[in-house]
Amino acid sequence: MPVQQTTMDNSSLSTKKGSMCSKESTRETARRKRGHSMATTSPRSAQAKVPLTFPSLSGQRNVQRRKIPDATSSSSGRQSRNNTSSQVPEHSDSSKSAQATNDQGSSQAQQQQSTSLSQTSERSRDNSIQPRKKKAKTHPHDRMLDEYADDVFWERLINNQELDWSMITRTLDNLISQWRSFKSSAAQTTADWRRIESGAVKFESERRKQAEANALLRCARRYDELLTRIGSRFIAISLMSTEVIKKAKVPLQQREDRVREAIVNMRQERRSLRITMNDIEDYLDNAADEDQRQHKQFTHENELLHEQIRHLRQEKQQLQERVAEIERDREQWRGQIQQHEDVNQRLRSQIADQERAHNQLRRQLQDLERQLDQIRRPAHEMPRNEQRRDRPQHDQRAAQNPEQQDDQRNPEEQRRDLRRQIRQITRQIQQLEEARAIVPARNLQERFDQVHPAMQCVFCRAEGQHFSDACPFVSDPQQRRNIIRNRGRCKRCLEHCERRNFCAYENRECSYCSRARGTVLYDEEQGIGPHHAALCRTPDDRARVYFRIQELRQQREQKERELKRL
Repeated sequence: MPVQQTTMDNSSLSTKKGSMCSKESTRETARRKRGHSMATTSPRSAQAKVPLTFPSLSGQRNVQRRKIPDATSSSSGRQSRNNTSSQVPEHSDSSKSAQATNDQGSSQAQQQQSTSLSQTSERSRDNSIQPRKKKAKTHPHDRMLDEYADDVFWERLINNQELDWSMITRTLDNLISQWRSFKSSAAQTTADWRRIESGAVKFESERRKQAEANALLRCARRYDELLTRIGSRFIAISLMSTEVIKKAKVPLQQREDRVREAIVNMRQERRSLRITMNDIEDYLDNAADEDQRQHKQFTHENELLHEQIRHLRQEKQQLQERVAEIERDREQWRGQIQQHEDVNQRLRSQIADQERAHNQLRRQLQDLERQLDQIRRPAHEMPRNEQRRDRPQHDQRAAQNPEQQDDQRNPEEQRRDLRRQIRQITRQIQQLEEARAIVPARNLQERFDQVHPAMQCVFCRAEGQHFSDACPFVSDPQQRRNIIRNRGRCKRCLEHCERRNFCAYENRECSYCSRARGTVLYDEEQGIGPHHAALCRTPDDRARVYFRIQELRQQREQKERELKRL
């Protein structure tokens, strides 16, 4: 296969089909003219020139009689791809010969031909874009078979039953030439589809490829219909010309062999075309399913985007209202702050005035005391000085030993305090023991049998070993929280729930916090708010409760000893 023919684009492929159909119609017109001119000659001269052998669709004069395969077995089901590949070369002999003939030309002629084909395709594409009047669709082969329409053909066949052998031979030769032409076109259609299917022909888009596949499917269906019609007419003429065949002394066995051969060829060609049509239909069905799936996906994504936009607009509206409310509150607080500043300024001025008045009064008091001392000093100087020195020492000793005075004065009150402290310590011990009995401990274990093989630990990333809550390698709650925060995971479900826009653990509570509710170990927030059980600190607090209970028991024993001593 030439390189140009393998890598040709879509326009050259379509143009090639159009040129091929036009060439076939031209050859068929010339063939019909030759047949008409031969029909005008005398029957005797024509009969003398025609050999007395029955024409064959395959071009062979002597064909051995063979059994016709079962129609049900040949047409039932779709053939495998290996059978398709083995049948395609049989029907593409004419296309290979045409390709070999084209390869003998020069490279310059091929370039000129490709340039003219591309220009023709561009002109046809431009003309297809412009609006024009609708015309009745005509197929190239319809013009070739206009005079062989079904009703006209059967009418001619009935009216011309007394034709001589030369006219029947020319009619059969005409049908054989049409058969070969359409068989070559069908093989070329199959070869074009195989090259498209294998990826030898590149398309600018998937829709362009689908359009080309639709065109090939229409051609295959058309060729299937035409080959069936030609074969049926060949068989009908052969079977209805029994008397003429006997007069021409042509063996009836030869006629029967040609009819059987025509049936076999029809069946083979239809099988090959049906395989090609089934492959094209499967491709188009898969492409339609893929388009429908993408359409549904795009529609769903579009709906999600519109829903997100709606939520964002609502949040924007709420935020704007909140900002407006905050602005109003800020203005209100600014007014109140200004009022308070004015009040504070007045109070500061009043305090300054009072301090000045207080200092003035204190200076006056000091002056009065000094004058009073001067008046009293001559009569009682020594005894008063000793009395002043003794009073501060007595007051200092009384301030340094208040507990000793209380111990000496209130021993009963001290015993009551000790009993109250013992009761408080006992109550704390009971609360801690009750919480320790209710809250379960965290089961740190490296391997569990019931873990799914594909389940991965969030912290150590071990697969199929243990649950994330039971990870023995990362057991500290604070370290686990740091890992979740650094990896951007949700603190409630430990997954990337922002990707699916919902959290599976949104309405679920931590198992440890739910058990610790109502005890001294219960802490709903724990510094992070609602959380997963693997991030809970309650099991670690439970482990420290034991040591706290021991400390409280020691304190209670000490208080009891002090109480006994009193």
